[in-house]
Amino acid sequence: MHRIALWAALLSLAACQAGVPLTLMPTETTPVLPPTADVQSSIWLEQLFSSGRLAVYFYSADDIPCVRFLVDLPAVQPVSACATPQAAAVVAQGVVRDAEGQPYTIIAVRAVQPEVSVVVIELRNGESYPLEIEEGGALLILPEIVQAWQAVPIDSYGDTVGTLLRLSP
Repeated sequence: MHRIALWAALLSLAACQAGVPLTLMPTETTPVLPPTADVQSSIWLEQLFSSGRLAVYFYSADDIPCVRFLVDLPAVQPVSACATPQAAAVVAQGVVRDAEGQPYTIIAVRAVQPEVSVVVIELRNGESYPLEIEEGGALLILPEIVQAWQAVPIDSYGDTVGTLLRLSP
């Protein structure tokens, strides 16, 4: 079973309803490539998310490792990101609002290099969340709108792996 990062228990409090749009927060440094017919895709995690389900997929597009998450509620679009050449991890972030307007920030992480054991997500408000990598990924769900500006892949010795991932809104 995957251990979900801080605040995951708050998912059960969400009351997402059909027709609530997803607000995307794309990253400037990670290109987004749509999956193609020859893409190998696997579900890393699938769990309940309020009245729907949340699925996190790992896939490759043109041999580039990518991560995507999708909440199966009407009008919600998938959020994807693909790794840059020197990246040790890739991060996809987005916001889903429930019927009452309550926002939930979802941040999905895929470790690209096997030595990555933790990815620290740094938010623009100064908070940081060290996410333990399990089976190649991690998930953070927060009951508010926040923006991650940087992700730091770290190995089991506490050293940075690859490049820092600069994320933009």
